[in-house]
Amino acid sequence: MLVPLTPRQTTDMAAAALSSGRGAGLPELLELVQTLASKMERISIAELAELIEQDPVVATRLVSMANLIALNPGMKQLTGVPHAIHQIGFQRVRGLAMSLLLLKSSGERQNPPEQRQAASRALCAGLIAQACARQISAVDPDMVFACATLRQIGRIVLPVVSLEHYKAAVAAAGTKSEDAAFRQFFGLAPLELSRELLKTYALPAEIRHALVEFHPGGSDDAAPSSHAERLTGLAEYGNRLTRIVLDVTLDDSAYAAETTQLAKTFGAILPNVSELLVQTLDFAGERLAQFMQVPGVSSAPEVMLRRIRSRLPKPETVVQAPAPLETAGEPVAASALSAAPTVTASTTPFPEVAVAPRPPATSSEVSTAPPREVLPEAITLVPEPVRTVTPDEPWLEVLRPVRDGFAADDCAVFLRAAPDGPFILADGVGAFATHHLDIASVHPAEKTVFSIALARREAVVIHDSRTATILPYLPAWFQGDTHTPAAFVLVPLPAGDQVGGLVLIGWSHARRIELTPGHEALLNLLRTSAQRLITATKPSAVIARTA
Repeated sequence: MLVPLTPRQTTDMAAAALSSGRGAGLPELLELVQTLASKMERISIAELAELIEQDPVVATRLVSMANLIALNPGMKQLTGVPHAIHQIGFQRVRGLAMSLLLLKSSGERQNPPEQRQAASRALCAGLIAQACARQISAVDPDMVFACATLRQIGRIVLPVVSLEHYKAAVAAAGTKSEDAAFRQFFGLAPLELSRELLKTYALPAEIRHALVEFHPGGSDDAAPSSHAERLTGLAEYGNRLTRIVLDVTLDDSAYAAETTQLAKTFGAILPNVSELLVQTLDFAGERLAQFMQVPGVSSAPEVMLRRIRSRLPKPETVVQAPAPLETAGEPVAASALSAAPTVTASTTPFPEVAVAPRPPATSSEVSTAPPREVLPEAITLVPEPVRTVTPDEPWLEVLRPVRDGFAADDCAVFLRAAPDGPFILADGVGAFATHHLDIASVHPAEKTVFSIALARREAVVIHDSRTATILPYLPAWFQGDTHTPAAFVLVPLPAGDQVGGLVLIGWSHARRIELTPGHEALLNLLRTSAQRLITATKPSAVIARTA
């Protein structure tokens, strides 16, 4: 049985982690914030440059950032930190240096994955809060960025205090509030730990106030200024919006409901915040895109950027009919796929198609998939019988031979994070899994080719995902992404009388997919390995990816 830690034990172990260098670059980040906040009016360029140059990696990347066109419109090549500070200014350097320290933390492989993920989320929260602050007068956006990230210090350090307790707290947060879950195992919430750790640093009063609990109707503390309240509100808004944006279990309607409620919560202190949502996410995405251009930066910004972009409204564009496809050996006639007329993505009707009959639906099947007589012509359904399964094999040992046997580029598995929740990408081989582990999710209630496979318990074959009749039935995270396959097979996995998972086998180029007897043998292996693996994969392991 896991013995909970006391607040004093947690605080002492966290402080020891910071002083020993296991704090994921946080001591350097805190020194930077403290120096810039307390000496901003009198610090010299040389002193600031010396502070930043203590970390050669961050210094090099800061110069690279300063040389980007967006920050250096004159295209004057910058050669060092002092030159970069002179070019882009003290305030911007503070935000960039903090961002790059968090990026370094999120990419260092010696740090636990949970700590890297927390550092990534802190960066995202800071950028979202900063982007919102840019649209609100009388608030320094860079100060808001610092406050939003510092509120996450405790969350970044907790995996080092005890990874076992951290995982237990994340799992418990599925049934209770996050603060209550962390108090259960660590004795205090992440924000409370942030305040304890920052007590020894000489931070300005406005930053210290931004570390208090946020009260939607105003603070109960001793008469804080409206500016301090707004600073706190923006910092907390960035953290809460980040949690919603990165939550892959939320479909479009749930995401809209969550953001609407968030706007109501913060409306009293941040007027018109609901109207700023799209601009806020768009600006934060642009800043992340800039970080991705810096050599050596980890893939964390790309994962967050894709998730942010998937939440932005997509313009209704006209989709042109596709060019003829090619297989590995010979071209396929355009008539083989009956190219559709030009249509818009939001109004494409299902054309009729003839399919083989199948057994009656059971109560465990999803009832929201379209009737088979009105499925798109480009979708092929292949009946999948439910089989008994027994082997005990790791997912990768099953997925890799399936991918190789199909001569495919990708093979990935989606598993359920909760009994009635969405299927979340849990493991895989190939670029698709690498770039979508924190993004891709399948919601059975949505009308997509993925939900059709789940509802029908039949494999779905897509020869060209770029065809006009298919585009409206692809998830938002799939469309316009260079790492999603152009052709793929979706194979539902049985788990007793339920569907326990979904496997995607994909190719980077469109092709006519023919399932040979050899392919069927591989799929039989896949199905007979599924139930034991699905049972062995705990929902908390899938949920942890979104924490």
